[in-house]
Amino acid sequence: MDENFKISFIIPTLNEERNLSNVINSINKTMGKQAHEIIVCDNGSVDQTKSIGRSLGAKVYEDPAATIGGLRNIGARMSTGNVFVFLDADVSLDPGWWREFQTILVKWTNDRNFITGSPCLISSNPGFYERNWFSKFKHSTSNYINSGHLIINRSAFESVNGFDESLKTAEDYDLCQRATKKGASVFNSSTLKAYHNGYPKTLIDFVSRETWHGKQDVSSLSSFIHSKTALLAFLNMAILAFGVILTLLMKTCQPILVAISGSFTLALLLSYLKFGRSVNTTILQTTLCCELYLLGRVGSVLTKGSRPRARSE
Repeated sequence: MDENFKISFIIPTLNEERNLSNVINSINKTMGKQAHEIIVCDNGSVDQTKSIGRSLGAKVYEDPAATIGGLRNIGARMSTGNVFVFLDADVSLDPGWWREFQTILVKWTNDRNFITGSPCLISSNPGFYERNWFSKFKHSTSNYINSGHLIINRSAFESVNGFDESLKTAEDYDLCQRATKKGASVFNSSTLKAYHNGYPKTLIDFVSRETWHGKQDVSSLSSFIHSKTALLAFLNMAILAFGVILTLLMKTCQPILVAISGSFTLALLLSYLKFGRSVNTTILQTTLCCELYLLGRVGSVLTKGSRPRARSE
């Protein structure tokens, strides 16, 4: 390992006093004496987030007006590391994370651009949506790395000028797509374990989360047309709406029953496309989650507001 090698952990925050100490402590535990820095980029917290970060040795910067991508870019600009590790504040690293990362690093020289990371694992006390939806993402064939646990070397990050600060959501997908076009390799490293302690545990939190994550897909006509998820969500809603209309006009329940069957079939197919055979043992539960996921995405065009906060306790 190059003696000048250093990792910069960059954590965007907004009122994360309940979670921040967990992620910082997990970083320090796995890194030990290996050179690293922790940078907290705050979005205008009114709780003790910033003071907690400083008390635990993190560098803290604040910009209340920045998007999530903008916060991460601030962290990158203020960093001194060779590699950036972007983490959400409600994520914690496995104690063996640094050991596993060293085995990955030997495959990549300083002149080779890469993006890696892995889908976050569910908490030790998972709820319904964690077990039947979020736990499936480790089987996903998505061609990007989620920014809750995204690792990129400095040269790859700078080659695309970082995250697009105009995006409210999907900034991680956009970064991976642009970096790939620049020749960077994007790969999932399943041995790098990180745990998400803030996945939603209630129906309202789950739907609200998907409503927020769908905002970018409906921000313009072009974004909508190019988003398969948005198109499927509105197709699903159209099927259900058409069934309701026919039921009212014909005064019989048959149309709505057919529409519900069609909607459920669409959710079932999407579940298999996203997660493959990993849904076999939880097919009904995962399909129900997928149905709520699609309905939440439709809500993106109907609601306004700030990023929802899932309850992690």
